[in-house]
Amino acid sequence: MLTMIVDNDHWVLSGISRLLETSDLDLEIHCFDNAQDAIAFALKHRPPLVIADVEMPGCNGLEMCNKLRNEYNPRLVIISAYDRFQYAQQAISLGVIHYVLKPIRQNEFLDVIRKAIEIIEIEDESKAKQTKIMETKFFLDIASGRMNSVAVDEYIQLIEPQIKSQSVSLCLMHIENHAMLVSMMQKNPMKTTSQNNYIIEEAIKECPTSVSFYEIRHGYYLFMIFGNHSKFIEWINGIFQLAKDNDCIASAGISQKTNDKAKFRDLYNQAVRALQREFTDGSGKVYYYSGNQSDYLVSKKYDLVHLHSYSTLITNSMVFSASFSCPNNEIDDLFDYIRKSNIKQNDACLFCKELLLLISMELMYIMESKPSEFHSLYEENLQSSRTLSELKTRFEACIEDIYKNIHKKMMTKSDSVKLVVDKMLRDDCGLVSLDTVADKLNIHPTYLSILFKETVGVNFKTYVLEYKINKAMQMLVTTDIPVYSISDKLGYMDVTHFSRVFKKQAGMTPGEYRQHASQKT
Repeated sequence: MLTMIVDNDHWVLSGISRLLETSDLDLEIHCFDNAQDAIAFALKHRPPLVIADVEMPGCNGLEMCNKLRNEYNPRLVIISAYDRFQYAQQAISLGVIHYVLKPIRQNEFLDVIRKAIEIIEIEDESKAKQTKIMETKFFLDIASGRMNSVAVDEYIQLIEPQIKSQSVSLCLMHIENHAMLVSMMQKNPMKTTSQNNYIIEEAIKECPTSVSFYEIRHGYYLFMIFGNHSKFIEWINGIFQLAKDNDCIASAGISQKTNDKAKFRDLYNQAVRALQREFTDGSGKVYYYSGNQSDYLVSKKYDLVHLHSYSTLITNSMVFSASFSCPNNEIDDLFDYIRKSNIKQNDACLFCKELLLLISMELMYIMESKPSEFHSLYEENLQSSRTLSELKTRFEACIEDIYKNIHKKMMTKSDSVKLVVDKMLRDDCGLVSLDTVADKLNIHPTYLSILFKETVGVNFKTYVLEYKINKAMQMLVTTDIPVYSISDKLGYMDVTHFSRVFKKQAGMTPGEYRQHASQKT
């Protein structure tokens, strides 16, 4: 922990420094024999712990501490050869942790410093949690276009000292270029997502400490960079290499730097506009924003937060809908948002086209299909819609088309699903799970769950549970196998859990069921 000691008495200064350096405390100590040099150092480096003598020529320790408190909030330990009420009163008003009288007793002084460090660490932990919450709200708001929200104002105020001293810029990184993703989806859709997760997890380990980031939508990461870009560029090029090694592509758009908090709100638009060059100049690069166009508003096509939210909402409504009808409530909600946001007609069309693409990609992953299976004949007409009402009608028609394709695909596979599940249950029901059956059929577990419910009429979990309970009943009546062995054969690791499940289904414990059956015979 960075610690500053200030005392014009060189013997005292060196004595305190030596005491702390030879202790078990992890401190980076800087010593000053005058307040002027100490203030200059503190304002630049902001040491969290300041130890200062009261009586010094020119500017005494209390005056120095008061100046520091007006700039930032260090924890203060005051030392003095004078037991004066006036000094103690001033120290209390400054929030001093301890007022230490000379001559300094080593063990007592070390206890004081330990207490100060503990207070600082607790405060830092609490501040870090609060800052993370504020940072998350900030990232979400600027990515949603809410540049004037309370969360954005509060966070800009929080980081204003860093903006002034180091400058700040924003970077928007995109992993999963659409064209590349569609190509990969045709080969191995499940592999793509796991690869991207691996890429980010590995890259985060080396994330520069001067960078904050947030995943604003799957595949889109927003970074806030303080100071020089060199370490960040080196780091992000490492991500690009990881992406290339894993058959993915990553690109990034970086805004201009600013030391002016008033211009900070322009940076996200700049980063997005820089990244848009990916679609014309190619991917796998870092693009820098250039041009005096910071007042230009980014198209709603790139409102990534709402795009992700509505694509997830509509997709979930579709894949978990038993009736396979158009999710009217979700689409109504979508167009209420578009209407209330006063989005221009052209931007609304772009937003809906991008949303339809995201929905199609999510379905390709879940249902392991080719892109053509989720292409609608009405999709090309979205851009030519002249009114919001016409756009909504055409968007609903696109979703209806996709629904029909899903239903058709499910029906072609439905005949084999129950046969495979029943065979696996007969062979070894203890090994049967949604994942093992999905692996056997070479389909996604979520798709299997939907397909099974549509085909059999009950969900997969209920069907397997009923089979296992009936199998257990049969074994309890016709064999002398112990209950714990039956539990193990049926795939239950804990016999107590098996007994609870059995009782819930049969109305009695396995032992009671066996006894009841033997009494009947």
